[in-house]
Amino acid sequence: MILFVHGGAFMTGNHMQYENQCRLLAEKANALVVFPEYRLAPENPFPAGREDVLNIFNWIMSRMKT
Repeated sequence: MILFVHGGAFMTGNHMQYENQCRLLAEKANALVVFPEYRLAPENPFPAGREDVLNIFNWIMSRMKT
């Protein structure tokens, strides 16, 4: 399983521009790619995005233990 977190950082575009990259990564690595949306700045100041990604990571890890 791969947790793919897009860059953000006030760049142009949106998370969907990475969809094809995630599909290719999943195919080549023969892995499940988790590609979450998370809250972005400036609407959601730091550390909102980091907290979202950490919560997603912890959720994944809790599911892998069962």
